[in-house]
Amino acid sequence: MTALERIKKECREIKGISITVLEQELGYSNGSLAKAKDIPSSRILEISKYLGLTTDYILTGEKS
Repeated sequence: MTALERIKKECREIKGISITVLEQELGYSNGSLAKAKDIPSSRILEISKYLGLTTDYILTGEKS
């Protein structure tokens, strides 16, 4: 599972929102995450804080 797939999954399970809503909530342009090949580390950090997850989990899928 990729970081983007984990983000999408956790958006649905934790917040009950889509990736599009996440983009809007964090002020990203529409489709910027869904179409990204690589997500910048600054955004990974913002997303992890928003979802209450660790960056390690988003990147690797391993919970510490």
